[in-house]
This record gives sequence, C-alpha cells and structure tokens, in this order.
Amino acid sequence: MRQQLLDDLKGQKEHHSQEVKEFRKEMKINDIKCHQLTNEVFDVRKNFIQMREQLLNDQKSQEERHLQEVKELRLELESKDNNLKDAEEHHLREVTELRKELKINVNMCQQLTNEVFEMQKSLESHLLEINEKHKELESKDSLCQLLELKLSQVRENPEFLQMRQQLLDELEGQEELHLVEVNKLRKELEAKDTICHQLEHEVFAVQENAEFIQMREQLMDNLKDQEERHLREISDLRKVQEDKDKLCLEKEQEAAQLRDRLNFNMSCPICLEPWNSSEHRMVALSCGHIFGESCARQCLQRNSNCPECRAPASEKP
Repeated sequence: MRQQLLDDLKGQKEHHSQEVKEFRKEMKINDIKCHQLTNEVFDVRKNFIQMREQLLNDQKSQEERHLQEVKELRLELESKDNNLKDAEEHHLREVTELRKELKINVNMCQQLTNEVFEMQKSLESHLLEINEKHKELESKDSLCQLLELKLSQVRENPEFLQMRQQLLDELEGQEELHLVEVNKLRKELEAKDTICHQLEHEVFAVQENAEFIQMREQLMDNLKDQEERHLREISDLRKVQEDKDKLCLEKEQEAAQLRDRLNFNMSCPICLEPWNSSEHRMVALSCGHIFGESCARQCLQRNSNCPECRAPASEKP
C-alpha cells in the first residue's frame, strides 16, 4: 500500500509538474502578448500624438491663412476706400470747376443780353432820329417847291422883280444853308448807317451766341448725368464695401473659433491650463482621453475612473 501511495504521489507530482510547465508556457505566451499589446498601445499613442501635432499644425496654418486673408481683405478695403475718397474728391473738384465755368458763362450771357437790349434801344432811338430828319427834309422839299411856285409867279409879274431879286438872294442864302444842313444830315445818316451795320453784326453775333446757350444747356445735362452716374458708382462701391465688411467679420469670427479650439486642444480639460514638459506634461489614459499628468494623478487618487467618460482607466504616460 505504501508503494501504491508513493506511485500515486509520484504520478501526482509528474502531473503537477506537467501542469506547471503548461502554466509557464501560457504565462510566457501571455507575457509575449502583453508585450505586443504594450508595443501596440505605445505605437497607437505615438501615432495619436503625431496626428494631434499634425492637427495642431494644420489648425495653426489654417488660422494663419485665415488671418492673412483677413489682412489682405482689410488692405483691399482700405485701398478701395482711399480710391473712393480720391474719386469723390476729384468728382467734387470737377463739378465745382464746371459750376464756376457755368456761372461765368451765365454772367457773360446776361451781360451780352443786356448789351443787346441796350443796343436795340439805341438802334430804335437812332431810327426815330432818322425818321425825324427824313420828315424835316420832306418839309423843306415842300417849302422849296412852294418857293419855286412863288418865284414863277413873281417872274410873270414885273412889279415883283425887285421882290424877286430879294427872294432870290434869300433863296440862295437859304439854299446854301440848306446844302450845309443836307451835308450834315448826310454825314449823320452815314454815321447812323455805320452804327446800324455794327448793330446788325452785333445782333448776328448774339444770335450765333444762341449756339453757346444751347451748348451750355447740353453741358448742364451732361453734368447732371455725370453726377447721377457718380452717385450710382458711389452707391455700388458702398455696397461692395459692406459685403467686404461682412466677409471680414465672418473670417474674424471663424479665426476666433479656430483660436478657441486651438487653445482648448493645447490645454488640460481639467484645469484649462496649457501643458508643459514637467509635472503638467501631456498623458493619456487607457480610454484615450488626454490630461495633464498632475491633474490626472489627483483625479485618479480620488476616483479610478476617467474624468470625462467615467470608464475605468489607468494612467498611460
């Protein structure tokens, strides 16, 4: 019986040895798997950190690009504002100069109109004087005819020869005076004719000046059209400027959102402080969430769950 017990013990010992060997093999396999899992976790964490850094770099480059676009839009708006101001000042100067020229031309037209009116009055007065002189000449011609008739009567009557001689002497004197007066009247008429010709030329010039008045009216119409066109251009430029302002505001809001996201990704979600290379360096829990090391240790000391997802987690530096 003792031999049987020894054989049983020996069999059990061999069986236990075999089980121990199998357990050791399984432990080695598990150690290898654990090492592989540890390497995989390390690779995953490394890839995650690289992807995070790439994301942060992309966000920074995107923010810089948006900021550059905002700066370019602002510069473009400033240049357009300056161009708009210069154009407005130039148009105002042109309108002011044209108004001055129009005012001068209107004054000249008014002066010419007054001169023509005065010339017309002078011409009418000269014509009246000429008519009066013609009437005087007609009356003197009738007087001469009457005197000739009387002379014929005196010639037929010898009694009036002496009176005839006296009348002839008087007629000669009156004829001389009449000739002198006629010469004066002729000279005056020639002078009046010269004045009339001058007045006719001036009236013709004034009539030609009607073209200038028409040109002035056309210029006024062109100025009004140009002013309306400038006002429309200014209104269009202001609308474009409002659209650019809205676009700049949207870009600034987008850049602010990107900055907020970047600041959030660069800081610990527990204390909201940025990570550093010492006690508050970046660590990841087994669930994948990232915290500052000091904050993660304090939270895990109080509770072994992740502060965000509440899943069981251990610290993975």
